[in-house]
Amino acid sequence: MVAFCSIICLFVFLTPSFAQTSASEVQGTEQALEKELDLRQRLEAPQKFYVKEITLEGVSLLTKEDITQITSPLEKHWLTIEDIRRLIESIKQAYIHKTHPLQPEQLSYELEAEVLTIRVNE
Repeated sequence: MVAFCSIICLFVFLTPSFAQTSASEVQGTEQALEKELDLRQRLEAPQKFYVKEITLEGVSLLTKEDITQITSPLEKHWLTIEDIRRLIESIKQAYIHKTHPLQPEQLSYELEAEVLTIRVNE
């Protein structure tokens, strides 16, 4: 038993000094990890775009009121790609419910200078 305690004491007290970490090294490592976590969160967050105005081109089967009802709640807001996809889906649904049983052939969008332009091929 004495031999066992002696071995433990030698092991604990004779640890090499190069294996010890200073408080400043620990703090520096923690700061680096916090920065990396912050960067990861920003990269994984959905990208947002400020949309001041939304215009629809090529629409002849929907009224101005229909278009305004769909687009105005999203104007002057920050939108994600998913928000824009939902807007396009709303336009398709408006065609089905309001005017025409078929959806438009193609819808595309472009965002330039805070103006979201949606082109509709009826």
